[in-house]
Amino acid sequence: MIEKVKQLRVLTLVIGCGVVVLSACLCGCDSRTSEEMHRDALAYHKPGVAHLKAGRYDEAIAAFKKAIAIKPDYDKAHYNIGVAYYHLGRYAEALAAYKKAIAIKPHYGLAHYNLGVVYYDLRRFTEALGSFQNACIFKPEFVGAHINLGSTHLHLEQYDEAVIAFKKAVAVEPDNATAYSNLGAAYAYLERYADAVVVCKKAIALTPDDADPYCIIGSAYSRLGKHSEAIVACEKAVSLNPNYATAYNDLGVAYVGIEKYAEALAAYKKAIALKPDHVKAYYNMGVACGELGRHDDEMAAYRKIIALKPKGKVAGWARERIRRLNEK
Repeated sequence: MIEKVKQLRVLTLVIGCGVVVLSACLCGCDSRTSEEMHRDALAYHKPGVAHLKAGRYDEAIAAFKKAIAIKPDYDKAHYNIGVAYYHLGRYAEALAAYKKAIAIKPHYGLAHYNLGVVYYDLRRFTEALGSFQNACIFKPEFVGAHINLGSTHLHLEQYDEAVIAFKKAVAVEPDNATAYSNLGAAYAYLERYADAVVVCKKAIALTPDDADPYCIIGSAYSRLGKHSEAIVACEKAVSLNPNYATAYNDLGVAYVGIEKYAEALAAYKKAIALKPDHVKAYYNMGVACGELGRHDDEMAAYRKIIALKPKGKVAGWARERIRRLNEK
């Protein structure tokens, strides 16, 4: 009934190694093409990479198109034009470019990875999953592929599979804090709260200024009945990130655990101020208002949920609460 964890760093392009990766390798002439053709294509590709790194995406696209016109099977040019299209929000063209790179070079791990990033941004999670799986196969040492595979499993509510992916990420890069945080998220979804606390503490040891693992620990402690510890963890999360709506919601849950409903209500209001469509914070606020005897405010919170997301599961909880209130 509460928001258990925050799904961490899922393809925000800052997931460990999770930026869209440039292919700046400029050597390796295809044996099917002449040295002269490769040289001429390279003459356009190399400045295209420079434009790409400098954020001049239109100029990069123009250069890569010229390289491709000379050498149509230039896999790196197709890959990098996909990166440029992605940064311009031209996702259909980015997909086509990455698919072309993969058609030329089927084991191109980074192309599979970036294809997954685009699918994820388009909320085509099943296709993203397949792309990240391929990236893990063809570039198994790339920790970002394992992290994003796990994050996609989380989004698809495949929590056991997410645990496997994040554990692989930790094996590849044992000092990757994001892998530990996301593993903690997966454990929390599986209600393995003690395990979530353990791995998130490892994340904190690596990146003590990251609010996310503190938030997960706070939520996990609440579920373990350790409400005072939960308050400390959530307060640390909001001190590190004052705009962290989920942490404020979880702080409210922790206060409810020790029956401090006024403090809980204040925390929920902060969550809603930061994220006005935070329906779980509205639901929890309604519960706190009910405990304080403020039934009109309780009813208003539940009705707000239905107005915001009438078909969601939280709306179902709200309707049941309204029914019970009306029966009193």
